[in-house]
Amino acid sequence: FFFALTMASLMMNLSAPMDFEGQRKAERLIHIIITTCGCVGLVFGWFQQEYSKCVYTIFAGIALCILLVVPNWPYYKGTSMKWVDDDLVDKYWEEEAEKEKKDKDNGD
Repeated sequence: FFFALTMASLMMNLSAPMDFEGQRKAERLIHIIITTCGCVGLVFGWFQQEYSKCVYTIFAGIALCILLVVPNWPYYKGTSMKWVDDDLVDKYWEEEAEKEKKDKDNGD
């Protein structure tokens, strides 16, 4: 029962969406881990003369990436973004349409 409550509270904390900065951090982490495991696996497999050890090392890196990146950890949700108000966007496009219409009328 305690385990179920703990998992429920953990899932509630991890359910918020990842922001753009968090996506950048996650992608960078994936590249670092996969590249490092690939190089280490290549060297390890080369010296052991077994291709399977190279592949297992890369699979271990992929598993590590899944554990670190797939859940929405709070580390990836630290940056809040200020969104543009819809009224400002509508006003901008109306002004652009007016400018285009004036340019078209002056060109004829």
